[in-house]
Amino acid sequence: MRGRFAAALHCGDAAELMAVSEAFEEMGDVVAAADAAAHAAIAYRRVDARGSAFGASTRATTLAERCGAETPALRAAVTERLPLSDREREILMLLGDGLSSRAVAERLHLSTRTVENHVYRAMNKTGTASRDELVALLSRRSMT
Repeated sequence: MRGRFAAALHCGDAAELMAVSEAFEEMGDVVAAADAAAHAAIAYRRVDARGSAFGASTRATTLAERCGAETPALRAAVTERLPLSDREREILMLLGDGLSSRAVAERLHLSTRTVENHVYRAMNKTGTASRDELVALLSRRSMT
């Protein structure tokens, strides 16, 4: 497994680094899993795959919290804050609580179209492809 990790790291293969992270976690090596996910986040950023980078850094953070690990790659991977406005965060928190766009609009005294526009902009900023992916990304990152 370590050879697979080294090869993926050498090539900058972010998808393989994520696969290695999952394999390390299955083996019980949470520190190596966190580090591999952190390297994946960095590799994804290099190719401007923002959604994947945020997802990988979220995984790295979650794993690191489980084991108390801190590595240079982890520090580099988690420094980037999600680029969302306060209103986008507010709307996405409500969506994450299970409210529909219409219910969010009513609660915040906005039009449904305005809510959808905020969701669309948040998806563009994070590189996510769907509302579900965006809400999942945010819930894993605890709105950081």
